[in-house]
Amino acid sequence: MGGPARCPPQTTGCYSPRRAGEVGEEVMKLFLSALGLALILEGLPYALAPATVRRMAEVLPHLSDQFLKTLGVIVMGIGIVVVAFGRFGTGG
Repeated sequence: MGGPARCPPQTTGCYSPRRAGEVGEEVMKLFLSALGLALILEGLPYALAPATVRRMAEVLPHLSDQFLKTLGVIVMGIGIVVVAFGRFGTGG
């Protein structure tokens, strides 16, 4: 990684510094993984049930903007919870 662990004299814990390039690479890998997963999830309905997607496209214009906004907020909230569990675990 970024070299041997160093212990500053004023602290009791050690840390292992990372080069900025390594952190940037990790962030890019995470971003590309998340983007790839999003594209997979977006493509699934078209691959598995194209007729249902067409029917939903016909129904969608008849749904109110408020319903769609509320649904979007609920789905985003669920996504935030899933990401939080994935990143931080269940706390137990």
